[in-house]
Amino acid sequence: MFYAISGQASNRYKYVVLDHGYYEIERLECSDCGRTYQKCQMVYWPPEMRLEGGKRYPDFLSVSVPFEDKCGIIVSRKVLDAFLNENVTGFLATPIDIKVDRSIKLEDVPQYFYLTVTGRISLDYAAMRYRKKNVCSTCGSYVWSRQKVGESALDHGSWDGADLCCLTDFPNFVICTQRVINLVRAYKFKGACMRSSSELFMPLKAVKIC
Repeated sequence: MFYAISGQASNRYKYVVLDHGYYEIERLECSDCGRTYQKCQMVYWPPEMRLEGGKRYPDFLSVSVPFEDKCGIIVSRKVLDAFLNENVTGFLATPIDIKVDRSIKLEDVPQYFYLTVTGRISLDYAAMRYRKKNVCSTCGSYVWSRQKVGESALDHGSWDGADLCCLTDFPNFVICTQRVINLVRAYKFKGACMRSSSELFMPLKAVKIC
């Protein structure tokens, strides 16, 4: 079983905000198809981050970045230690500093780590009857065959075997195995939610893990 795992949207928990100065957007016109497309150029990494929102510090924080090789999720040291001890695969961990309001005691803020997700899995486009159309071989622009995705399906044959994966074509979706969900429950980590592999594009179906 596979699931999308993400930080839980709740006014009880803090959430992370990125300073978008870490990249620049250049808008270009394709000489072949004539479409305007965007190209993102990284200025620095990791982004500057700050915590906002509720009073509780979650163990999982979601982020969205425009660079496929940098997509991932933020976790507390407790989560990282558990993942390492349990040999969870599919990530590279980097310690990060997250800014907080001056009224907050720094000793109360957990140490967070950015997990760059290295595993990969793709959608089963044939099963979903979902495909790319009008693909430009020059700039790579395309449109999807329909705007509403509906139910999703994963191509298990594309899975590289990692416990944590980015979804091909939608790399800010972090996909995990049942094993990861079981660990979150066993260690009682807070602030994470999940959606089944058939509900990846249905955010209202997300449920907290524990």
